[in-house]
Amino acid sequence: MKDVVMVLSPITRRLESTFSLATVDAQGLEWSPDGNWLVTWEAASAGFHVLVYTVDGYLFKNYFGGQGPDTPGLGVRTAEWDSSGKVLAVKNHGNQVHLLAMRSFNCVAILLHTGTINSLDASVWQEQIDASRDRSYVAAPQPACPPRQIPASGDKLISTGISHLTFNRSGSLLASVAESTPSTVWIWCLESLTPHSILIHHSLVKSLQWHPEDPECLLIHCATEDSVVHLWQLSLDSPRIIPVPLSKPGGRTEASWVKSPDVNPGDLVVMLANTLNYALLHVSDAGGCDKTVDTSFSAIVEDLGPEDMFDEGNSMDLSPIKLSHEQFVMGLESASNEVDDTFDYRRHLAVTS
Repeated sequence: MKDVVMVLSPITRRLESTFSLATVDAQGLEWSPDGNWLVTWEAASAGFHVLVYTVDGYLFKNYFGGQGPDTPGLGVRTAEWDSSGKVLAVKNHGNQVHLLAMRSFNCVAILLHTGTINSLDASVWQEQIDASRDRSYVAAPQPACPPRQIPASGDKLISTGISHLTFNRSGSLLASVAESTPSTVWIWCLESLTPHSILIHHSLVKSLQWHPEDPECLLIHCATEDSVVHLWQLSLDSPRIIPVPLSKPGGRTEASWVKSPDVNPGDLVVMLANTLNYALLHVSDAGGCDKTVDTSFSAIVEDLGPEDMFDEGNSMDLSPIKLSHEQFVMGLESASNEVDDTFDYRRHLAVTS
């Protein structure tokens, strides 16, 4: 049985066309941002194979990752476009990202995540925790060896491949994390096709989010017990770790940029939340915070139950957060005024995706 693609109208859901794929077991589909190209890839068991189709079903390009079609090798994990649609990033099940240029879909570079870092182009930063549990980045000497993945007790299998990959808004930078070194973030310059900065953390990286307006600012969220935000900015000499006070411990945290009419495009506003409360952090250019708002989630959690909030497999989606004018103003005003009614949040500050 062949894999078949059906193209539907987004408005009427009417079937526009259908065509068969030249695949054994297709694993995913990705439209180009302009809607002119459709990319699919084979299962890892079939080797490294990416197929590029036109919208009418014509097979335009086969890409085998530099290997022959009959040569076994590590397969494709996923493929992602940059925002402009000029570059296609193909993640394999090793430590590589293949960059394909649009139109020709030839490989222009292979980004390799090495176990030992020894780069003349990149600055390497390592997270440091002092005796008082204050966190900061310090320059790491090279060669540097990031912590490697340790399998769970009794588990002999280790996850492989590129776990996180995201382009910035302008398509000039790319951030990635490899499964083999899950606490290390690689930030690549796509003009020179070399790593610009490499950040080594104490905990594994949960998410990478570029600022929706500022293409030079990256939010890194790590699986740590401390309420902190990791930020990297191209314009600053070093990355930053900023404490975000949460009044009530409430399990794992989620972090996201905040969108609001009251937030200027260049402003950096972050929401950090757990199951019981959240904080809005307005970051200044100097690395501090102008205002921090701490509000309780407890009333909502008791009313909705665990299945609606942060239970396993159904965590709250905070990427990105969009707040209306009234919601954002009310949140900032609460920084100086005590909130008497814990249900005030439920009536006025609803997070919308």
